[in-house]
Amino acid sequence: MAQRESGVRSRILDMLRAPGARRSFAVAVENGAYPGTPDVYYQLHECGLDLAGWIELKQVDNWPRYSQTVIRVPHFTPQQRIWLRQHADAGGRSHVVVRVGRGPSYDWIVLHGSYAAAHLGKTLNRLRLQHLDEPSYTFGGAVEIPDRLFTPNVLMRVLAEG
Repeated sequence: MAQRESGVRSRILDMLRAPGARRSFAVAVENGAYPGTPDVYYQLHECGLDLAGWIELKQVDNWPRYSQTVIRVPHFTPQQRIWLRQHADAGGRSHVVVRVGRGPSYDWIVLHGSYAAAHLGKTLNRLRLQHLDEPSYTFGGAVEIPDRLFTPNVLMRVLAEG
């Protein structure tokens, strides 16, 4: 994982290991044996959740200037796209989490792995993202979450819905 993504990894691991999540397991994965393997593996067994899955982590410095411009993500490799697509086809749970911005606050994008494989960096723009604070929110593949709303409970909710 690139150095600039290490802050993303720390934040996600901290959220998955939050004090309220007593029966959770999350670990960063550095795997040179199988190209495309995501950055984090997790298991959550709390509050009715019984989930296991993978999360690929990405960082982009800024939103594109125009909301209809495709969101480009550096280092989202063909191997990662293949892994996410094959994992979904086999019935696995995976997501891509993208932190947008350089701080002090960020926006976050959470995508189904198969949706990210097909659209991230190709057709996905800000107009196509759902917003967590919309009254009719349901996770249909990609959601934008402001930093102020990005809590462990929200992350777990989105992982459970996807």
